[in-house]
Amino acid sequence: MSERALTVVVGVPFDVELVASLAEHEWQLAAPPGVEVISRIFRRSAAAGDAVEQLFHLRAVQARRYELTFTLRCRAAGTPLRTEVVAVEARDAAA
Repeated sequence: MSERALTVVVGVPFDVELVASLAEHEWQLAAPPGVEVISRIFRRSAAAGDAVEQLFHLRAVQARRYELTFTLRCRAAGTPLRTEVVAVEARDAAA
């Protein structure tokens, strides 16, 4: 498990980019209350079996600290392979 941290402004979209080593792997996020998933974009390589980048476009709707836990899973089996935690400190624009 690895961890990183972001500071964001409430209401302003932010991105989290993750890489899956194989095309059949996929990152998943169960967004906690107060964090909205705006979109999720996949960027695949032209060659089958190559790494896939996933971009999660998110927005915090409340000023507080969030812990986003992303889980990498094998699509076929649904087996969890790895987790990555992103600590998000959401602040009001005036703060």
